[in-house]
Formats: sequence, C-alpha cells, structure tokens
Amino acid sequence: MTKILFLGDLAGTGFGTVTMDLGKALLARGEDVRFMSLNETEEELPEPFRSRTALLNDPYGWLSDVASVAKRLEGMFTGSLFEDGWIPETSIILGDVGSLKISPVLSFVPKDFPVWHYVPIEGIGLPPRWANLWRIVRPVAMSEFGADEIAKVTGTRPPVVYHGVDTKAFHPASAATPIRFISKTGVVTALRSRAECREFLGWPQDEFIMFRADRNMPRKAYDHLFRALAPVLARNPKARLIWHCLTLDQGGDLLDERSKYPESIALRMNSTGYHDQFNGVQREILAAMYNAADLYVSTSAEGFGLTIAESLACGVPAVGIDFSAVPEVIGKAGRVVKVGALIPNIYSHFWAVPDARLFGETVEELMRDTAARRVMGALGPLHIGTIARWDRAAEQFSELVAVREAVAA
Repeated sequence: MTKILFLGDLAGTGFGTVTMDLGKALLARGEDVRFMSLNETEEELPEPFRSRTALLNDPYGWLSDVASVAKRLEGMFTGSLFEDGWIPETSIILGDVGSLKISPVLSFVPKDFPVWHYVPIEGIGLPPRWANLWRIVRPVAMSEFGADEIAKVTGTRPPVVYHGVDTKAFHPASAATPIRFISKTGVVTALRSRAECREFLGWPQDEFIMFRADRNMPRKAYDHLFRALAPVLARNPKARLIWHCLTLDQGGDLLDERSKYPESIALRMNSTGYHDQFNGVQREILAAMYNAADLYVSTSAEGFGLTIAESLACGVPAVGIDFSAVPEVIGKAGRVVKVGALIPNIYSHFWAVPDARLFGETVEELMRDTAARRVMGALGPLHIGTIARWDRAAEQFSELVAVREAVAA
C-alpha cells in the first residue's frame, strides 16, 4: 500500500470523471489515496472522497495562488494539510501543462519527491521549454500519440495509461441490460432500446440523429462541426444534430453560431437542454443520450476522448479527426477524417480540425450504410472494454509507483 496524494478535479468535468473513477480504482487496489480538487463547490462530496479530500476553501482549489491557499499547500508534503498528519509517499497530478504553470504546487515539491503528471496532449509542436517542467514531475501520457509528442521535447518516451470507461453505466440498452436509474423522487426508469431512450428524452423517432457531448471550448471546434454538417442537414431533411453542453461557454455562443445557417438547417441543430438546466446529468441519462443516437460526431483534438469512448461503449459508432488520441480511441468502431487545418493555440502548439467536406461526406456515407454502422456499433463495446478499463489504469499507476520506490530504495 502506497500513500498517494491525487491532485485532480472533483467537479462535474471530464477531469472530474478521471479523478473519481481512477481514484476509486486505486482505492480498490488497496492504495491509500487522498485528494485535492482544482474546482471546489459548495456541494458535499460523496464518499469515498468526502473523508479523503483536503478542502482549500477556494473555488480554484490547488490552482489558486492566494496566500491562504499557498500556506496550506506548503503542508502537502509535511503532514499539516490533513488533520491526522498524513504524509504522501508519491503524488499524481491530473491536469494540462497550463494548469501546473499557474499553480503554486510545484514550488512546494521536495527535491527528488516522486510526482507523476498525468497529462493530456492534444496537439503537435509542443514548446521545448515544457521539458523543464517534466524534469520536476514525470509525465504519464494518456495516449500513444501523447507519448510520442512528449518524447520529442524530453528525449524520453513516457509511459502511457489510457483512461477507463464506466461500462456499468455506459453500455448498449437492451432487455437484458437496460439503462436503469432512479430519479430524485424515487421513480425507477429502465430503458431497453434506442426507441425507449428517444421517447424518454423527447427525441424524434423517425430521424437520423448525430450526437455530441463535451465542453464547448475552443479546442472542441463546434463551429467546424456546424460547418461540416450543415450541407448534410441540407441534403437530408430527416437528419438532426443534437449537442449536450453549455451553449454559452469559452467556445462561444452556439446559438449565435447556429444563426448563421438557414432556418431549415438551424432548426435541426439542437441542444439537449439538460446542461443549460442542470450542472451536468447522471451518467445513466448521458448513457441514454448516447443510446438514442445513430452516430457520435466530434471535430475535436483530444488528449484521450472520454465522451467518444463512452459513445462507443454504448454501441454507437463515431466519426472524428485523424489526429491526436482520436484514432486510438475510435479504432475500427468508427471512422476518422484527415486533418483539414492546424490551429495555433495560446499554449504555443497546434491543435487541428478535420477537413469539413470529407467529414460531412463520411457522416453521410455512414448515414446511408446501416450495415456498416451495425458492424461498428457491435465492435465498440468490445474495443472499449479492451483498451479503456479503470482497473487496468489503476494497476499501471500502482506499478509505476512501485518501480519508482524500488529505484529510490
């Protein structure tokens, strides 16, 4: 058993999913894990996190550089952070390089203390200066693509640990394995088919539904998705795009973007409404959304691509970009489209978007090829069940910790 301090996110985000699911898997292996979150809300954390999390009383958590937070962070490795004097033997930091650069955390890491940086790499041309950070913390990539890009600036290829997918929640809806959940009023719902999922969500039964669920931020390139699919919607009046995210976020206002298109097209570009009403949804409701779709569509460069993987686990094929981790995640359970353009970002490297014309053509081809979608849909759960397992991710991190401890000894 190793004492691991896990700096991640415990909010309703993609990183929140990783922190919670990987954290639970590490605890299940018998590791002694404690947590800090980069987002703190007033909502009470569920166990096992409530009793194992150091709350810094700042909404930005360990990203904050206010004096009171910095004073508490100073005790991370000395025993004053937790009331019982708990001192970690190693640490996992989940976050991008930008997060680590603005956080004061690294200034408190003792010399030669083993810290693992579980880092998403979504693009190419990483700044060589990042190698200085990875001399302090050891990178762990989320994809083979990420490991290759890190190696270009550090000279050493880091280990790769894929995310997992909660297949108890994300799976094809059927009579044998329904999507089952309980409402706040105690009503039990069991959805056994695509049709039942659509009825529950209020989605049309007779349309071809393209679905997407992730954060509306610049890297996700929702504007490119709209541009690629507008011709598809124009040619196919029984097709619809539905997105599940905040319509107004760092990536802009999707309703403004939608308004650029003729009304006959714009009316078939819709938000689920769930994210605008609530701060996220139950995993089972998200699983119902995946199951209700005919095709998952994404124009985003990804460090891993958790929502893509979740859709595949639900038996829904995906179309994405032939860039970053996306081809590894999709495998043979969908299609990838060649890069149309590289996009420079504020982090001094390049993301990418797919060729819009080819993306639309690929979607339309699969729209008409029911047999191909059926084959890909059947491959998805098998593929994700093989590559994306939280128990395997926890095992790999346990092995990394054990190797480092052996070296230190």
